[in-house]
Amino acid sequence: MTNSGMWYPKEKPLLSMTGMWGGAARATGIPKFAGTTYGVILWGGGGGAGAGTYMGSGGCGGYTKLTIDLPAGTYYATAGMNGVHGTTSGYNQTRVGGGGKRLVGTDQGGTGGGFSGFWANNTYSGDPIVLVGGGGGSDWQDQGGNGGGVGLNGGTGWDLIAGEEWQEGNARPIGATLTAGGFYDWTYSSSGCNGEVGVQLRGGDATCTDTWAGGGGGGGYWGGGAGTGNIGQGGTPGSGGSGFADSRYNVTIIANTTSAQRLQTFNQASTQYFQPGHDGTYGGGAARNGNGGEGRLRIYNSTFTTALHDFSGGAQNSAFTVS
Repeated sequence: MTNSGMWYPKEKPLLSMTGMWGGAARATGIPKFAGTTYGVILWGGGGGAGAGTYMGSGGCGGYTKLTIDLPAGTYYATAGMNGVHGTTSGYNQTRVGGGGKRLVGTDQGGTGGGFSGFWANNTYSGDPIVLVGGGGGSDWQDQGGNGGGVGLNGGTGWDLIAGEEWQEGNARPIGATLTAGGFYDWTYSSSGCNGEVGVQLRGGDATCTDTWAGGGGGGGYWGGGAGTGNIGQGGTPGSGGSGFADSRYNVTIIANTTSAQRLQTFNQASTQYFQPGHDGTYGGGAARNGNGGEGRLRIYNSTFTTALHDFSGGAQNSAFTVS
């Protein structure tokens, strides 16, 4: 340091030690991105129902209404496809938003619904900015688990056997969390057929034949698990995928589906199912022998009076720009 109190160039303290990117500043909390406030509504895809004469109902996709501050730039949106029942074309194909599919068979278990969310890139690398999960597929007289809203776990489904919930040796997967996919204890799988565990951005695939079937897991930040045969007592439903919000963004939740599990009562599902906290428009769980509702994603101005961008189910890495 000079006598006048000025730093010589090589002695000057680094801004990164105490400034925007340094340790001292980080200790007070993660810095938030500055930007213009926008409104966002996300609907995850609904899970498909078991096919045939069975009365199962798919899980409802997650739903969230929020505001977020976005820096100017280009972003990439995905709106999850719906889950379908076991005889609909596409039951064994990869679907937008990562809903788990049926790998074998042509009946019974429905596929999972896909996630809806957006990223700052078009490769799904890193975390999404905000995302809601898709609902799990059902099977037989089961009910798929619900997708999680932003920042929430996915839900566990409900498994009906002989008029009551199956309790002994349950092969019903739990919902996905913010750190792991949905899964169950493979000890209880029938005939050595294990439904896949959910992974990041994809629900587990149902791997059983029509004898045991099982619903696919919902897509999500972590995907829901796939169902299987329940120690000789028919198939089990898939669970819901989880939701997510990147903590570097200023996000204010206005409405969100809850983290509560699906009501443990049986409904013959003559209409699409919507979970508590949902607005009842897109992403409903499939009715009996039907397909789930498509996911959707909309960007609004900050007061939700003007829709700026609208993405229907099946949109994948679709670019939109904010200024």
